[in-house]
Amino acid sequence: MSSILLNNSYVNVFYVEGKNGEVFAVSVRCFLDGRGWYVGVWGARRGWPLER
Repeated sequence: MSSILLNNSYVNVFYVEGKNGEVFAVSVRCFLDGRGWYVGVWGARRGWPLER
């Protein structure tokens, strides 16, 4: 499968700024056993320590 995202079971991590300036970490992972893709989001307000 050709893709711009890693699709070998490693995690892709992106940092995204929301419309109010908050920062989120987004992880995307492809499972090689056929389960598809997993997407998770963590924000600083949910206990994820982040310094800008």
